[in-house]
Amino acid sequence: MSNPKTSASTTSAADVDHYCIEPRETIMKRLSDTNRSNWTGHLLLMVLFCALLAGCASESTGKPVRVNGQTMGTYYDIQFVELPEGESPDSMQKIIEAELDRINDLMSTWKDDSQLMQFNNSESEDWFKVDADTEFVVRKAIEISELTGGTFDVTVGPLVELWNFGASKHDFKVPDEESLNAVSEEIGWQLVETREEEPALKKKHPKVFLNLSAIAKGFAVDQVADVLREAGVASYLVNIGGEMVASGKKANGEPWTVAIEQPSETAIASPKVLKAIPLRDGALATSGNYRNYFEDADGNRYSHTIDPRTLRPVKHHLLSASVLAENCTEADGFATALMVMGPKEARQFSIDHDLAIYLVYKEDEDGPQQEWASPLFEKYESGKDSVPGSGKK
Repeated sequence: MSNPKTSASTTSAADVDHYCIEPRETIMKRLSDTNRSNWTGHLLLMVLFCALLAGCASESTGKPVRVNGQTMGTYYDIQFVELPEGESPDSMQKIIEAELDRINDLMSTWKDDSQLMQFNNSESEDWFKVDADTEFVVRKAIEISELTGGTFDVTVGPLVELWNFGASKHDFKVPDEESLNAVSEEIGWQLVETREEEPALKKKHPKVFLNLSAIAKGFAVDQVADVLREAGVASYLVNIGGEMVASGKKANGEPWTVAIEQPSETAIASPKVLKAIPLRDGALATSGNYRNYFEDADGNRYSHTIDPRTLRPVKHHLLSASVLAENCTEADGFATALMVMGPKEARQFSIDHDLAIYLVYKEDEDGPQQEWASPLFEKYESGKDSVPGSGKK
């Protein structure tokens, strides 16, 4: 087992291919958007998107191929080595955005007419027909919930709202026991069923409300990667709000390089690189907690990360959790689950289930930051292995 180490020093920006930095105002806006859309407080800039633009030139144009924009309350940034024949950056962007819009229309909780919101607003306990992709993401979420003992739970939205950490934020107030017990009746991954043949979802309680934001961005990353492959793009790096997938290599033959940010409790214009990672034909997702909390008048701090098992904010000091996996859907979901577990439980879970993870944490609130990499993460980082599987064991 790897030994924890304090993060007294960090990788310099020169050690990564390209360091994407945004103005402080943009960072703060995106952090705000993320807090609204993700109950675990996924941190947009926790994982920094890095690629050597000079070595990512199109063979046909001699210029970098890069498209970016806004989606799902966050940003997307996509780079690839060469344009498919007959395509332009604008035409590729239209193809990519059409796919992102399609996923939003299916799974957004910010669109009243999305397929997911139609299911949420229905109190019927009969089968509700959905798109195959919606069924797949919910089914995958349930699988991760079962595997993690409920630390990942896409039904937890009403509980987050009760703690005033959700979309309809009010003045913070600790819920009373009666309110917590009442809301517990309508949350729990066991209250949802999926049907793969003739895709459909089914509630076991009329008030069940699904929020897929802790896994849908990862799924969107995978889908954009599929779109690129279908268009004939073999080498690319896809980034949506800090969730990434890479394929192939850059034009200079080197792997795509991404970086994990040094946790800081304040948003800064120039985040520090904690660790640079060559991402070889796989996905990386990071979830963070260190900027998302409420502090009451007595100085008590309440994390925005809610443990569905206890109905209360977590009390540990896990600052960020990064997961390497074959696909970003699973990496995204597992990163969220680990943030609920905390450092001790997350370390053991990664060993028991063959997960490649990297944790940044403190032993106590005033202690130094420490880092821990699972054996599989270290093996991958050293170049001795490919991206691990899904953690099923």
